[in-house]
Amino acid sequence: MVTQDRKDTLGLCMALTDWSSVYCASSVEDKVTSFNNIMQTMLDTCIPYRKKKTRNVDKHWMTDNIKAALEKRQSVFQKEGNTPRWKKLRNQVQSLIRKQKKYHYNMCIANLKKQKPRDWWNFMNNELGRTQKSK
Repeated sequence: MVTQDRKDTLGLCMALTDWSSVYCASSVEDKVTSFNNIMQTMLDTCIPYRKKKTRNVDKHWMTDNIKAALEKRQSVFQKEGNTPRWKKLRNQVQSLIRKQKKYHYNMCIANLKKQKPRDWWNFMNNELGRTQKSK
């Protein structure tokens, strides 16, 4: 997830960059190559690539926005305890989770309507934590 601070840094870097090598290039291919090199250098500097840890235990509806909201809520709780600010963040997180779950399951159901009944039941059993017993 790219923070607003990093986006602002990239914008400032783009504003301060000397683009004369792009303007002075003779062919379109040279201009594109020069532009891509400059942009790649800026992106590597301002928004470095980081590997993201993925957890297999996350539900399919768990998004980066929900995780960020959870982290913010937890940090407020650790700093301030059970305050009105924390309660407001708690309610916002719960609302985000409910909306995302509803959206996710509606999309899954819409896709499953086109599938075989067996796929529907496999999805339901998987979501409910049921496993098939070996024969």
